[in-house]
Amino acid sequence: MTTSGPIASATHDRKSAVLVSLFDYIKKNPPGLVASLLVAPAAILVLAGWAFEVEPLKRIHPSFVAMNPITALGFLLAAASILFAYLGDRGSFAPARTVLGLTVLAIGAVKLFNWVTDTDSGVDRLLFAGKLSGPGDINTNPMAPNTALNFVFIGLSALFVYSERPWARAISQVCAVAAVTIATAGVAGYTFGVSGLYDLDGISRRLFPMALHTGICGMLLGFGLLWSKPPAKKGIAGKSGPIDSEILEGVNPRAVITAVIFLFVVLVASWWGQTQSNGSFQRALITQSVLTEIEAQRAALHEAESLERGYIITSDESDLPDLEQALALLMEPLNAIESLSANDTEQLLLIDRLRSEIAAWAGSLRQAAEFEKAGDHQAAVEIVEKNVDSEVLLSIDVLVSEIEQNAREIFERRQIAHDEIIRAVWLAEGLGLLIVVFLTVTLALQFRRAIKSEREARQVRAVATQAKSFSQIIESAPDAMLVVDRAGLIVLSNLQAQELFEYSERELRDRPVETLIPERYREKHKTLRHRYANVPTARRMASSSELFTLAKSGREIPVEVSLSPFVGSEGQRVVVAIRDISERIRLEHQAEQAEVAQAANVAKTGFLASMSHELRTPLNGVIGNLELLAQSDLSQDQEELLLDADKAAKSLLALIGNVLDFSKIEAGKLQIETAEFDPAAILHEAIDIVQSRARQKGIQATVSIGIDVPSLVKGDPTRLRQILLNLIGNSIKFTAVGGVHASVSLKDRDDRICQLLFQVHDSGKGFGSDTANNLFKPFAQAAGNSPDNMEGTGLGLSICKSLVDTFGGKSRVKAFPVLARVSNSRFLSKLLKSPASLRQ
Repeated sequence: MTTSGPIASATHDRKSAVLVSLFDYIKKNPPGLVASLLVAPAAILVLAGWAFEVEPLKRIHPSFVAMNPITALGFLLAAASILFAYLGDRGSFAPARTVLGLTVLAIGAVKLFNWVTDTDSGVDRLLFAGKLSGPGDINTNPMAPNTALNFVFIGLSALFVYSERPWARAISQVCAVAAVTIATAGVAGYTFGVSGLYDLDGISRRLFPMALHTGICGMLLGFGLLWSKPPAKKGIAGKSGPIDSEILEGVNPRAVITAVIFLFVVLVASWWGQTQSNGSFQRALITQSVLTEIEAQRAALHEAESLERGYIITSDESDLPDLEQALALLMEPLNAIESLSANDTEQLLLIDRLRSEIAAWAGSLRQAAEFEKAGDHQAAVEIVEKNVDSEVLLSIDVLVSEIEQNAREIFERRQIAHDEIIRAVWLAEGLGLLIVVFLTVTLALQFRRAIKSEREARQVRAVATQAKSFSQIIESAPDAMLVVDRAGLIVLSNLQAQELFEYSERELRDRPVETLIPERYREKHKTLRHRYANVPTARRMASSSELFTLAKSGREIPVEVSLSPFVGSEGQRVVVAIRDISERIRLEHQAEQAEVAQAANVAKTGFLASMSHELRTPLNGVIGNLELLAQSDLSQDQEELLLDADKAAKSLLALIGNVLDFSKIEAGKLQIETAEFDPAAILHEAIDIVQSRARQKGIQATVSIGIDVPSLVKGDPTRLRQILLNLIGNSIKFTAVGGVHASVSLKDRDDRICQLLFQVHDSGKGFGSDTANNLFKPFAQAAGNSPDNMEGTGLGLSICKSLVDTFGGKSRVKAFPVLARVSNSRFLSKLLKSPASLRQ
């Protein structure tokens, strides 16, 4: 099954990204990656050798030590810790690298503790324990102590190799150098045959040697860690900033590697001295072994001769097996002498001659035994007597003399060269000590420089962080903010300042602060600024009618200003907070105007109430006198005149009443009474009152009552009657043909309150929606009215609306001037229910 489409594309992109990342690193920093890519497969091969019992994978040569499987696992984890850094963002793999480094460190530390305390935690037998167990549960292939120490250094180096702190980088590189030194010593020991460099048996016979490929892998990882660079860190401005990789180098790898090379030379010199000394000792030991074997050969010959004489004297055939066994063992000491003299040609010639003589001598002894067994005693005795003075023993004596002479010459040569060898060894060890001291001093100086660099870097970071925090505070301030230096130049501004003064950030930077002040104030401000610079103190924000700033467009802006001086790394600075108070001044002017208008309105309301009261009193007297006059005998003309006067007086009284009610509403002094009443009766009363006016105009005034309207409610019947009279009277006034119909119905109710809908329909000429929106405003009248219909103050509907609002209801007017010459006035009134209020 093949994969295609977006999934295949995404997979291909991820693979390509990994390959590109690896390729980029190989170009920039190959040693670390090359080391990990070489060590990881080697460790896997060793583990496979243990798993499948493939000896060439476990050990490079049959005579070499095999790598412990936990050692291979440790190398694999260490290689992975380096490799993980280049499979993506270095920060995202930091936890994995930390875990791997700690694991390698723990393996080495535990095993090193076991070697020091002579204990066995079994850490190096966690894998393939059955294949590593020998007699008495002894580990047949444990981890060497120098390998464990190497793991400690590699683990520590891997932990700190990508740290941003210089001291941590210094520790990483010191540990990498130590790991390289230990591993290089082991490889050099195998290369030049100096076993003490990889096998610490000289300290304790219980120790185990380091494997050759263990030293190679440790050396590769050490160099890889030593040459690995720290990850590039972005500075504050989003690019490489003051905290750069050059400061984080910590230790110079070139100096370290130079010291390691010198140390390697010292190891070679030490190997030469040890080789010379060991060769002399070995030759002396070989000579001593040869002499020992010759004495064994002499003893074997005498033993065989004694057994031969005893048999001939006693003729006891039970001695024959012992004689035959002694003759069979005659050549064993000679074989040992031959193996010890493998490199001495002259000695080998003597041994070959002696071998043939011993064989002939042994043959004569067997012949004598055969004569004795056959009964020829005299022949056997002659053969034995003849062997006493044989050349075999003389040849052995000659051989011993020559070998002893060789031994004396060897010891003499060793004594002559001993002083020179000792001097050479001491010179090499002294040079090695000097190199170690040089390396230690170099690393100490580099470490000190790293600490100093970190301190300086920390200071730079602190200053950068403080500057960034300060900039963020300035930028997030709600007011316009400027930072001004001692010379009066702007060094920093926030977005609010840029919007206030209409300049960009670049235009404001290094701009004299006086350019933001109107011309008439600049000289005075410059004098005050110089005086303030000598004694800078914090000043709180306060308003001033004479403090203005100047925008780029020339607009003057009233402001409040606060000053906060501080001393930074570049000298004295002042933080200037500027608040635009234009809107506040405008609102204050509006408030003042509103107060004046409110005072005028109160005066007007008081005047209207006073005037209405003053006018109403004499007008009531006029109306009373007209009513008295109407009771007297009058002519028809006089009655008509009296009727017109009465009508005009009552109309004027109604107008004065409206004005008085309006003034009470505005003053909030309108009182609402509560009494039980029948809403239907109130509606009938209102229709009855205006019925005569309707008949005079030739129109009808009708009423309808809903069946579910309650018969008794609690409220103010007088104000309800006033509302209905205003609405019905208004409809009659503007209706010339047709009629006016008033109705009441139940809109909603609950246990306490019932909501009644009162509607007044008329067939007048109607009005537009614009007029309907203004009808409930004080002193508003419908546009286009004829002069006859313009009577009144225009307060009736406004008073109605206020009264309806007082009842907790809503008022509304609709007009349909085109579809039908009909208008509709309606309002809702919330009234308390009265017991037994249902209409029968």
